[in-house]
Amino acid sequence: MKLTVTNSNNCTDVITKQVTVYANPVANFTFVERCKGLATSFTNTSSGANDVYWQFGDGGSSNSLNPNYTYTNSGQYNVTLSVETIYGCANSVSKLVNVFALPKAAFSINDDRQCITGNTFNYTDNSTISSGSYTRMWTLGDGSTSTIATPSKTYASAATYNVKLVVTSNNGCKDSSSAPVMVYPKPTANFNINSAVQCFKGHQFNFTDASSISDGSLFRLWNFGDGSTSGGINAVKNYDAIGTYTVSLTVTSDFGCSDNISKTVTLNESPSASFTTNDEIQCQNGNMFTFTNTTSGVTTFNSTWTLGDGTTITTKDAARTYTTAGNYTVKLVVSTSAGCKDSAYYTMRVLANPVNAVITGPTNIPNESIQTYSVPYNAGSSYNWVAVNGAVLSNGANTVQVKWNAKPTTTGSLTVIEKGANGCIGNPANYNVTLYDAATVNSIKRNAFAANIYPNPAKDVFTVEVNTGDNVIMTVYDQLGKAVISNVEFNNKITISNHYLASGIYNIKLSSKQGITMLRFEVSN
Repeated sequence: MKLTVTNSNNCTDVITKQVTVYANPVANFTFVERCKGLATSFTNTSSGANDVYWQFGDGGSSNSLNPNYTYTNSGQYNVTLSVETIYGCANSVSKLVNVFALPKAAFSINDDRQCITGNTFNYTDNSTISSGSYTRMWTLGDGSTSTIATPSKTYASAATYNVKLVVTSNNGCKDSSSAPVMVYPKPTANFNINSAVQCFKGHQFNFTDASSISDGSLFRLWNFGDGSTSGGINAVKNYDAIGTYTVSLTVTSDFGCSDNISKTVTLNESPSASFTTNDEIQCQNGNMFTFTNTTSGVTTFNSTWTLGDGTTITTKDAARTYTTAGNYTVKLVVSTSAGCKDSAYYTMRVLANPVNAVITGPTNIPNESIQTYSVPYNAGSSYNWVAVNGAVLSNGANTVQVKWNAKPTTTGSLTVIEKGANGCIGNPANYNVTLYDAATVNSIKRNAFAANIYPNPAKDVFTVEVNTGDNVIMTVYDQLGKAVISNVEFNNKITISNHYLASGIYNIKLSSKQGITMLRFEVSN
């Protein structure tokens, strides 16, 4: 640079110096607009500058060459970049930067826990954005998607599904929200019955739960169809009346899912077996037991009698005569067409009658004599004796004395009836006697065949002779009718010695095929 100066006198001077003029820097920058919450990247594209100073328009600043800056709020900001050279030359540039609004994803669910049966999940988009608009995308957890604001979804199987909503603004800003929904399994109700058809008497219905569920536990409610209910895994029920009842079981899981099943049970009327008898204790002779059916509870039934002796009768009533003494259990079984049964039984007693008694005692006896007669003794029995042409002196025992009538009576008879200790009466036993005049004691009484005894009277020895040609059985009786010599068999003649008979009158009974002959003789020692 040259400077020339001239005064008024026209005097001049010249001075020359060297000067430098520096160029100004060029300020410029680029940026990428971002969504709220993301850092905006600034790139310095200035030239000729050494120092930079950024002002971001919200009060924030930076000396970084290429700063990243995150805005607190969305909006439009005036960003200024000031640059300066080492020579102090400065320049600046300003630009408007947009921070895009970020959508806020949110949604609601009508019920996020539902049972598989009838499940319907209703999703409602509750997302917001401060400016601009947005689009949405639902992923519903089972591979299905939707873009509408309020989709509904029914899931095919029990599981946990993760539902996600992604919202994207018109500037590409995104947000998402996720929530799990649970589809609970449905229980399957079922139960077993010990017997669905039973008879009323003694019935008991046992209900056994057979329900199932893939996950969780079950609560049960039994309804028995008569107004009563019960809880518990299994149930037992006794009804108060016959009929058909619908039994239902409702099972509910711990998630509130339920199922129900119903089955019917039938309770049929039961007979109540009973019968009466004319007399449960009878004597064997002439016994006749009649059994009258008095079954109640049903009007129609079948009867089966087992009478204790192998006899079975299927009539309504029954009767039986037993052939031997003993105890017989009579059982009545009644049954209905529905198979309901009942039974009743009683024990009948058939008492033995005394066996047919045989009277022993003298048969050929003097008039007005007292003779002794007897039958075998049975403990507890009583005996009723009746004499014809004689008088029983002492009645009731098995041995009695009879005083026979005076002459001219020549025959008599004796009858005894035994009454056993059980009260049963035996058949009458009869005994005939021949009466004679005692003055003829030494005579021979010949009846069926001729016989003789000698000596008569006798002492230690006597002989009996017969003329039959057959064997003869001899029995000797004393005056009391007691056999003192019994069942001696001989043919034609027999001699008895050392008989040790006491002095007295004896009767001899001789029996053969031809009949009986009686002899009387006297022993005189």
